[in-house]
Amino acid sequence: MPRPTYTIDDVPPKLARTAIDVQDACNPSGLIHALARAVTELHDHPNYSGTAWIRYHPIVLMFVEKLHDLAGRPGFAEYEKAYVLCRDAVETVPASARE
Repeated sequence: MPRPTYTIDDVPPKLARTAIDVQDACNPSGLIHALARAVTELHDHPNYSGTAWIRYHPIVLMFVEKLHDLAGRPGFAEYEKAYVLCRDAVETVPASARE
């Protein structure tokens, strides 16, 4: 699927300001909550056209890039270790105790 193209009309100024402001964030929890609010607002945008429109949106990109920065910009090796730890944590807990 090709990436959507965006114009200035697709970028609400209030959300753009928030996306710029969060570049100084140091708290992943607050950043994620702000991202959730931004995505909710983008869903209400008149030009919203589906998942790809949100996924590649410049505002979402700004938030995701900051999350990546706060995580220390891990590469695939770090991701693989995290995945294995999470997978093993799930597999060692009895199915009846999983939430």
